[in-house]
Amino acid sequence: MPIARVQGPKRGLAGNSNSLALTLDNTPTSGNVLVAVIGTFGSYPPLVQSISQQTGSVTWTQRAFRSTSTLYGRRVEIWTGIVSGTVSPNLTITLAPSDGSGSAYADPVIADVCEYSGLNTGSLYDTSNGADSVGSNGTRSLSTGTITTTNQANELWIGGIFNVCDLGNGDIDTSPTNSFTMFDGVGAVYSQTKSLAYLEKIVTSTGSASCNVTGGRYSTYSGFVGCIVALKGSTGSTIVVPRNGRYSGDGSKQNTVTYTGASTIMRVEANIPSYPGESAVIENLVIDGSGGPTGTTGILLENVYNCHIRNLTIKNCDIGIKVSITGSNWAHANRFEHIRMINVKTGILFAGTSTNRDFSYTTIDDVGISLRDSDSTAIGIKIGEPYANLYCGFIKATVWLGSSSGKGMVINGQLKLSLVNLEVEEDPAYNGYGVYISAGATVWDNQSFMLTALGINQTPTDYRLVNNGTYDYGIVVRS
Repeated sequence: MPIARVQGPKRGLAGNSNSLALTLDNTPTSGNVLVAVIGTFGSYPPLVQSISQQTGSVTWTQRAFRSTSTLYGRRVEIWTGIVSGTVSPNLTITLAPSDGSGSAYADPVIADVCEYSGLNTGSLYDTSNGADSVGSNGTRSLSTGTITTTNQANELWIGGIFNVCDLGNGDIDTSPTNSFTMFDGVGAVYSQTKSLAYLEKIVTSTGSASCNVTGGRYSTYSGFVGCIVALKGSTGSTIVVPRNGRYSGDGSKQNTVTYTGASTIMRVEANIPSYPGESAVIENLVIDGSGGPTGTTGILLENVYNCHIRNLTIKNCDIGIKVSITGSNWAHANRFEHIRMINVKTGILFAGTSTNRDFSYTTIDDVGISLRDSDSTAIGIKIGEPYANLYCGFIKATVWLGSSSGKGMVINGQLKLSLVNLEVEEDPAYNGYGVYISAGATVWDNQSFMLTALGINQTPTDYRLVNNGTYDYGIVVRS
């Protein structure tokens, strides 16, 4: 999968503040990477303490920074956030003092955030460097610093330059060098003019990485800090099954498909909303995610209707099968039959949005899921991340918790009008759950719901069925 910017930049700006909140235009996609370039100003410019999402899981890491603490102190940082699951587009950047005599308040703090696909989330960082200069009537050539040699051909190079001029009117950075694309660079007036340039270059060969820009006008003082980071692209690609195609082993023989660098091993092309009359088939395969990063998914169905997946073994993946909805779409009538999953964190995941969450008429038939050992967050079937409505479905599945202390089924959304026969097995030495109904979830008016819980502890707490939502007591539990 080639590297691509899928949204952004989104700019945030706050004066005399120890935090900055901004909202991306779109919900980030699991497996993608958010990149934030942040500039702060102060006598001892504060550092970025953390970046957090309102909901969901993004692993944020500082990758490069440059700072000066002289008069008109400046600091620039580059962070990456690896997206896992469904996350909020709302994020908050929190600052902290960089020096014992400094303050957590910046005047201002400026940030630009973009989202990228095609990056290697398991081994993202290659190398980085930085530069700075303080001068009186100094040069207007501002630099990120130079990475002498990068180590991989397929990379994303991100630079950040934060500069200040002793002027009280707006300025703008211009003329990025070395084929970089510049975003922002627009001056913000807070006593002096401060500008943050977000610099991007996608490359297909190794080399020396650097970028200069021409800074805004200056009077008696100018200065800048810059840094640059090289981020590695995925060295593999996702197998894309056409919306009306078939991907199969040789006859009834199961061929093996392995992780090759892309966090999603197989994906079915969307047929909703434009091609509902077309349907795909995946059958007779072993899908092995060994060596994959956090979030590795065996099969992704996004905005897919009436796909038939059968006769598979899926192993060593964080997510076996993920069914998701974006935009105003839906995902009806997908069928998962005769499937074995081994060493997975989540077997089957339904991920919708607050307004589009319809997974009706799904069939899960003869599916066995063996969860990853020693992982209490492991889940066999998860209905809702964070939302999903599964109406008129059919579920016949067995989940082996092993020593995971995980959960056979978690319902975060709605499960109604369905036929369910679920068996959950566990070593009694552990405290896993059979069915867990979350707060705000609804399980109501199902045609039949039979839960067989073998080895699930009942004392002092009955873990076979835990209800924190709305439930009509229609689940028959037996041991």
